[in-house]
Amino acid sequence: MISKILLLIFTSMIGLTLLYYTPHHSVTINTEIKIVATPNQVWDVITDLQSYPQWNPYHIEATSSLIKGDEIFLSLQWPNGLNFRVSPVVITNNPAQELTWGGGIKPIFHGKHEFLIEQETHSSINFIQRATFTGILTYLIPFRYPEEGYRNMNKALKDRVEGNTDE
Repeated sequence: MISKILLLIFTSMIGLTLLYYTPHHSVTINTEIKIVATPNQVWDVITDLQSYPQWNPYHIEATSSLIKGDEIFLSLQWPNGLNFRVSPVVITNNPAQELTWGGGIKPIFHGKHEFLIEQETHSSINFIQRATFTGILTYLIPFRYPEEGYRNMNKALKDRVEGNTDE
């Protein structure tokens, strides 16, 4: 009995050691869209979480103070219809420039999601939505769905900010 317990402990330690020291798989999704607006106009829309259900096809619900270190409760809808909830932590809130959140369990699965606003001209910006995922579970996730979701959200954001909605 003791030998089985020692064997279990030994194999668990080897497994955890291999997990920790194995190079981790990483996936980055990067989407961009040009929006005719000021950085503040875009910032006002992406930080108005209560309005997400009205226009955002990807982050269909969001709740947070958006203060660095606070959780953000997100309901996501992938373009294939899969819905799920995540609760990352706000990492960066740099008004009219960057909003970043992230979370997970390293080295199993960890994600970092960035909204970046870059001034292009006096009347337009480049909106970048970037996410980096690391950990062994990244091998199992079909990342085409979040990428398509980010592109759909970018288009909906552009339409909302520029006033190109059918409402």
